[in-house]
Amino acid sequence: MPNLLAAAALVATAAYLHDPTTARAQTIDGDWCSIDGVRSMSIQGAAAISPDGSPITGDYEHRFFRFLAPAGDRRAGATMSMVLLDEDTARLTDTGDRWLATVAAGELWHRCRALTIEAAER
Repeated sequence: MPNLLAAAALVATAAYLHDPTTARAQTIDGDWCSIDGVRSMSIQGAAAISPDGSPITGDYEHRFFRFLAPAGDRRAGATMSMVLLDEDTARLTDTGDRWLATVAAGELWHRCRALTIEAAER
């Protein structure tokens, strides 16, 4: 019986670790929306689409993304950082320092939610 329980626990752990939503929740990769819902940003590794819609590249870590604001952005040329605070919340700041980005004042962003037919009808 103990071997059966250990095998079940191993299978459950493997399923959890291979679940794509679990992997996404632990990284900054994905689509992000500003609190007001007006701007969005998409991060996929070192490649991203900035809030103004420009393709950019930056310094990527699982829970942190640093980039230079592109020309045309209101903060053009500034070093910007987005740091994951929890699985659905990130902070965008104008500091390039990873630690400071976690505590600095900045804009809170949330993972974008897919628009469902029911939500669109409301």
